[in-house]
Amino acid sequence: MQTNNNNNNNKSVNDNDGTRKTTARTDGIGNDGGAAAATAEGKSVRREAKRRLREMRTFGESLPLYHKEGIMAAEMGTIVMFKPVAVTKDGMIYGTLPEYGGLEGGGAKGGGGGGGGAAAAGGEKGYGGTAGVRTHGGGRLVVCISHSNTGRTTRECREFIKTVKKTYRPFAAELVSIEEMSSNSVEDIGASKLFITLDRRHLGPNDSEQAFNRWQQAKRLAAIVDAAAATAGATAGTDLVVARQLWLYDVYERATEGLKNTGNQADEDGDEGGEGEANGAADQSAEKGHGGGEGGLDEEDEDEDED
Repeated sequence: MQTNNNNNNNKSVNDNDGTRKTTARTDGIGNDGGAAAATAEGKSVRREAKRRLREMRTFGESLPLYHKEGIMAAEMGTIVMFKPVAVTKDGMIYGTLPEYGGLEGGGAKGGGGGGGGAAAAGGEKGYGGTAGVRTHGGGRLVVCISHSNTGRTTRECREFIKTVKKTYRPFAAELVSIEEMSSNSVEDIGASKLFITLDRRHLGPNDSEQAFNRWQQAKRLAAIVDAAAATAGATAGTDLVVARQLWLYDVYERATEGLKNTGNQADEDGDEGGEGEANGAADQSAEKGHGGGEGGLDEEDEDEDED
């Protein structure tokens, strides 16, 4: 009888141990589930942040880097960076101005590398081809450079066209003209369409490198501004435009005005210095003239006295 009671007691202990083990396993599953949920939530937050950052970056690439008016604020003769997209059969190179923004339009996108695809063959519908690039204001920009304006000699032009077709890399060019064109389609009625022409024949030896460096620096500054705006809760759209206006465009404008004022002051100082030197030389000449004249008169007076 006592043996049976001992067995029952041992069974009870085993049952209790099993209960404790089961409970421990259940608690472990609960803890793991909470950790998994927290990890999943963290991943979701990171994915959302990355998505917003991609949207900001994409939208930011469509905005101008220097001025809210884009290419319309640039002066003729400005050295700009041109990204070729399409080369037509008659040797016209169409593309975009990455420093001055633009939205991708409809149609197949042309080659940003490689062979250029359909846009390189005809360039009629490609982004940055003869169809141009849409702007945030609803207008359209058509940017091109003739093969004859890519070099000083026929050989230079021929070699340059070959390089463009092979690499489609951005290059520097001088802004020559901006002309308004009439709309050819119903969707463009009421929107401005600008035809922009470029030239490379008069570039200096360091112009291309300086233009490229300026573009890269402006891109980095814009990326910093966009990231700061995103951190502050801005979204791709009006918020980002406002942020660039306050933290980028206004800074460029004040810096440009400061440089112009400094240059004008230097010119004025140079003019004043030149006038001062000229007046000083004139005064010295006058003094010498008066001195010589007086000496002559004195000599004549002495001669008269001797006579």
